Amino acid sequence: MSHDVKYWLRDNDQSAEDAYECNSSFSELIYVAQSAAEDYWDNHDGWESSWPQKICVEVNGETGTFIVHMDTEPVFYVSKIT
Repeated sequence: MSHDVKYWLRDNDQSAEDAYECNSSFSELIYVAQSAAEDYWDNHDGWESSWPQKICVEVNGETGTFIVHMDTEPVFYVSKIT
């Protein structure tokens, strides 16, 4: 089941009136916050933001504020030594 989610970023001077919207297959707020962070990254220039972010989420009449950290994935470059 998909849930309609509203979320906003506390450190960006956003409020509930400025909320982004996304869907989440989760209803537990901590997992909804993860879905919101992924949506922010993918669709709202989240890759240009400094992390961690404080994200407020609202789903099914419940709200919560979470700090969301982003792990970086290392990239390795290889060249042969001659």
